[in-house]
Amino acid sequence: MTIREIEDATGLPRANVRYYESLGLIHPARAANGYRDYRQEDLDTLLKIKLLRQLDCSLEDIQALEKGTRSLDQVLSEVGDALEKKASETQHALELCRQLRADRPSWDNLQPERYLFWNPAISAELPPVRDASENLSYYCPWRRYFARTLDYALCLTLWELFLSLVLRVNILSTSFWLNVVNVAMALGLMCVLEAACLHFFGTTPGKALFGLKLTRSDGSHLGFLDALWRTGRAVLLGMGLMIPLAALITLILSCQRCRHQVPQPWTLDDEGWSDPSGGWTPFFEQKDSVLRVLGYVGCELAMVAALVLGSLVAATPWHHGSLTVKEFVSNYNHLLTYASAPNFPVEKLGKDGTWYQTDPSHFAFHVMGVEPPSFQFTEQDGQLTQVSFSIVSAQEAFLYEPPSSYAVRAVHALLGQRELLPGKELSTLDQELLETVAGERTWTIDGWDITCQMDFSGYEVYEQYLFPIDGETQNLTYSFYMQAQT
Repeated sequence: MTIREIEDATGLPRANVRYYESLGLIHPARAANGYRDYRQEDLDTLLKIKLLRQLDCSLEDIQALEKGTRSLDQVLSEVGDALEKKASETQHALELCRQLRADRPSWDNLQPERYLFWNPAISAELPPVRDASENLSYYCPWRRYFARTLDYALCLTLWELFLSLVLRVNILSTSFWLNVVNVAMALGLMCVLEAACLHFFGTTPGKALFGLKLTRSDGSHLGFLDALWRTGRAVLLGMGLMIPLAALITLILSCQRCRHQVPQPWTLDDEGWSDPSGGWTPFFEQKDSVLRVLGYVGCELAMVAALVLGSLVAATPWHHGSLTVKEFVSNYNHLLTYASAPNFPVEKLGKDGTWYQTDPSHFAFHVMGVEPPSFQFTEQDGQLTQVSFSIVSAQEAFLYEPPSSYAVRAVHALLGQRELLPGKELSTLDQELLETVAGERTWTIDGWDITCQMDFSGYEVYEQYLFPIDGETQNLTYSFYMQAQT
């Protein structure tokens, strides 16, 4: 018989069955697959134990009966005497309670010496503690839920940090397919990492935070393949692969199974829960402490901070310090790619200052019908000393993206790589460059002189956009110039 068949036949929780096995009261055989195979004599013994435990027989007496060192008559005689004594003490305690209620004392004027010896028959000893296995349970929905959500969040964070720091992908993108890939990779990573943690440590970061440890009933760790199978089924049947509606349904079903003390479909026949310190303890009875709540919140905040830092690193251009033309172009194209993530830009800047199509099968759309400006570069001793471009347009169309976006990107390609967070001076320059203002403006920052001039006619300015005025001719000239100071 399997452990589930034993549970159905005896009405005993699996934890109790395994606890009695650890005491040597039952001796199931091992099947070829390593799982326990309970025999009829094990079932008979468990039913006997259940009966005697209902009579308050101690496990020590039951062990003595099983070994034949004591007779059932002796044990029942002692149990009967103990029950009679307990009944008498209970009756006396009830009478004392009634007397106290009749006297109606308050806490402040209670005179304990008046009542302590009112009934000498009342024992000062505490009632005997029942064995821990009696209340052992695997069913704690909220602690298990938050432990798993923390483990999933950790795996998602690790994957997105890999995207940010290694692949330089913009993880803040709202692309549907990027989100799908992130969830899929996080679940796959979770299966592998959780299986490894259970195999080597018997717990995961989330489970450890909430005081949970998963092992075999004999205390040994799960095999990696068993742990992988268990986690995979938990991801599918407990998390619904994070598909919105499926995840909600599986979550509700899992919660209901826990509330009705029904094993989850991914539960192994040979698994057991325990406190990380060892010993069999009912983890659902351990009170959620403030430290655990703070620990959970702290972990979530730490992961958010790590992702923010990762996105800043990802947005930072590759090359630092004094740049060559090639390095400037590389930084510029990185900013293009990052801004268009997860799609690649249709056009990129070449080392000669002209633009080329990255994918001939895609059409390059240009606002106002204006081609991207050609850049002019000047080098001295192999170092870039001058960057400039200009745009001249006469088109009766809306300007959806101002030409200043090219200037902002050029500034960051040249200067923005020096720090993760742009300084106040650079941030102010960004804002001023994006303003649609006619005339010439100049700035000096980090040893570079920057000049921007925009002249237009036939347009009406609305925020940063230009709208054509009916009946007028539209003209636009935009020039940008960066020169290193000597």
